[in-house]
Amino acid sequence: MKKLAFLFLIVCLVLIPVSVFAGGGADSAPAGFPTKTIRVLVPYGAGGNSDLNARIIADIATQQKFIPGGQSMIVTNLEGAATMNAIQALLDADPDGHTIMLHQSSITAQYNLGNIKYNYTDFTPIAQVFESPLMHSARADNPFNTLEEAVQYATANPGKVRWAHTGVGQSSYIACEVLWSNYHGRDIHDIFKILAYTGGADSAPAQLGGDIDIRTGSALDTMSYVDAGQIKLLALSGNERLSITPDTPSYKDLGLDDRYNIHQGFFCRKEVPAETVRILQEIIFKAVDHPRYKEFCDKNGGFLRRRNGDEFAETLKAVDAAVAEVVAKIKTR
Repeated sequence: MKKLAFLFLIVCLVLIPVSVFAGGGADSAPAGFPTKTIRVLVPYGAGGNSDLNARIIADIATQQKFIPGGQSMIVTNLEGAATMNAIQALLDADPDGHTIMLHQSSITAQYNLGNIKYNYTDFTPIAQVFESPLMHSARADNPFNTLEEAVQYATANPGKVRWAHTGVGQSSYIACEVLWSNYHGRDIHDIFKILAYTGGADSAPAQLGGDIDIRTGSALDTMSYVDAGQIKLLALSGNERLSITPDTPSYKDLGLDDRYNIHQGFFCRKEVPAETVRILQEIIFKAVDHPRYKEFCDKNGGFLRRRNGDEFAETLKAVDAAVAEVVAKIKTR
């Protein structure tokens, strides 16, 4: 009897570890992940910077067969509701890693302004891939050629210079507020007539048509007009100059608050297993390491940022703090 009990104990000691490891857990990816197409949600419309960014990464990852099991990656645009349509779709998706989202640091602005109830901390950052400054531009026929000249002209002609952004809570708006609220120690809101548009698609033609003097937007909806000689650049947000316009000064060059730029990257639900997140990050990194992606970044006025989830979270934390300061000033104005 003792011999049988001893044998039973040995069998249990052998089988228990097998059953534990075979059962997986919170940090384990399902066997063979991914088992189907990976869907990337984009909270903005087709043709914009976020959309093009997601699509080139999805295309590279799929065409170069960087996704295990020969699976593919597709992009779904869910714009509207201050990006909540895409956010809600991600929260409603199964937390298995097959649905992820490409979003940008404007999520911190929307949250701090009270437009949405979720911030970056409500998701798991997978990887950052792109950073880009906002561009402040003027029509070619405007009587100023630098940001300082524009401020001086507007100071002498209060309310005459019309400055447009692409909507409260959007990246261009925050970049403007960073500038307006502390331009070398002074608030310069009152010297400009500030206008809000819905995006580059309507603000760019308005600038060319003479309805706007200064416009803040992305390189995607700005550089083609610069190249055509229709508008001129005054300054870039952030602390770096761009290779496509090396003579345009950054906020840092001008001695201004340089903490705000657009930071784009991928997110998933918090419940996604850590190993699945690691596989997703590996797929994304392989795509951004491809020469096509570096060409995309240079062409679209940005910097390739190959940051893992923890590094991306730290970047967003710094942006969130800067945005919170600006929003606090907005609310007391």
